[in-house]
Amino acid sequence: MNLQFKSLSTHENVTDILEYINNILRFKPDTKLYVGTDSQNGKRCTIYATVVVMHFNENDSGKGAHVIFAKEILPKIKDKYTRLWGEVERSVEVSNMLRDGGLSIKNIDLDFNEDPKYQSNTILRSAVGYVEASGYEARWKPHDAYSVRVADQICK
Repeated sequence: MNLQFKSLSTHENVTDILEYINNILRFKPDTKLYVGTDSQNGKRCTIYATVVVMHFNENDSGKGAHVIFAKEILPKIKDKYTRLWGEVERSVEVSNMLRDGGLSIKNIDLDFNEDPKYQSNTILRSAVGYVEASGYEARWKPHDAYSVRVADQICK
């Protein structure tokens, strides 16, 4: 997967994601990184949005966050399990790339719900197991999963 990230605030291309994030961390060293992916099916396509949220600590000259994202438009993936597992794979792959570059990832956020009435519940245990076996903490709905909320907005 070769994702092209952009800044959410300016929509400028991020040519080197590691350099980009490290530049932010120089000025805001207590920033926490969260990664998440959401997907949605349209009539003819599947849209994936993968985001990295840089959540600023209050001690670092203010609060807030900065977001970079990658948006993919693929032929429609009709099988829901396959589409949802694609979210997990993208998040883990981006997190691994960031970790391999020396960055610390706080959480991988999953757009899955622990309530059995939601279809995403069927994949939640597998997804959490994969994320945790990869060395990350997982968060999911209804808990604070910042990055998938942003990814959801990008998909729309």
